[in-house]
Amino acid sequence: MGKGDPSRGRRTPLRGVVAVCVALALVPACARPRPHVPYRQRHIPLQGADNFRDLGGYATRDGRTVRFGLLFRSGDLSRLTGDDLETLGHLHLRTIFNLRSEREGGSRPYRLPEEDPPRVVHLPVDVAPLFPGLLRSLILRGDVGPFEFSRRHIEANVAYVLDFREEFGTLLRTLVEPGALPALVHCTRGKDRTGFAAALILLALGVPRDAVFEDYLLTNRYTAASQRRTIRLVRLASLFRVSEEEIRPLVEARPEYLEAALDTIDEHFGSVEAYLKEGLGLTEAQLERLREASLE
Repeated sequence: MGKGDPSRGRRTPLRGVVAVCVALALVPACARPRPHVPYRQRHIPLQGADNFRDLGGYATRDGRTVRFGLLFRSGDLSRLTGDDLETLGHLHLRTIFNLRSEREGGSRPYRLPEEDPPRVVHLPVDVAPLFPGLLRSLILRGDVGPFEFSRRHIEANVAYVLDFREEFGTLLRTLVEPGALPALVHCTRGKDRTGFAAALILLALGVPRDAVFEDYLLTNRYTAASQRRTIRLVRLASLFRVSEEEIRPLVEARPEYLEAALDTIDEHFGSVEAYLKEGLGLTEAQLERLREASLE
């Protein structure tokens, strides 16, 4: 090879990379160093929760950006593994908002990092259109029309706005308390109640609606596998009387669901800002503290 051969200087580094990859492949998984949560990572992969993610990175209308590492959303935490708990420990969560109802076992404790565990605030949001028992009854009877589940989700989002102002107001007011951040909000699937709560938080911070919808719909990306499993199980439970297309509105996050909530806010309060203040009881000073703590 001549001195000008461009591959000459790359041989040793490439061999080194290959050697490292082979060495890592031969190390038992339990002996490998567990990675810390990367900074500025939206989705945080966990073995026991498929929809755990950071609300950071969204730009606001005034040119600021939501900080990473402060506000998180997720589904159920009851299946977290030991490695998952270690990952959560690196987030240094101070507050967890649990939106699950009593009928979902929402008050039952779940596994949390043992060292300096976060405070859990239970704010049960239980809406009649989505009662688990009622949904099961409809499925087992095969009594589901093409618009049944989408209609129920739209009704639920209207109820979030009008009937659970105390719960969502408490959530936002707690976020501005000293030492409340970093914080996580979750329900069972991290889709509907959590989706509405996350939307409220982002809107309160000044994130435009198109980005809020973007975050809302990311659920479909990160729960695609569990959606497919649920569809199969529901079809089986209904003895295949319920079609896949009839089930999809049950398991998916759809823009019309959040649109129903925001339309209800506009209809009854005139704007999100008015809803935050008049409907949820936040003051301008509290909203400003939330923005100062959460934006960069």
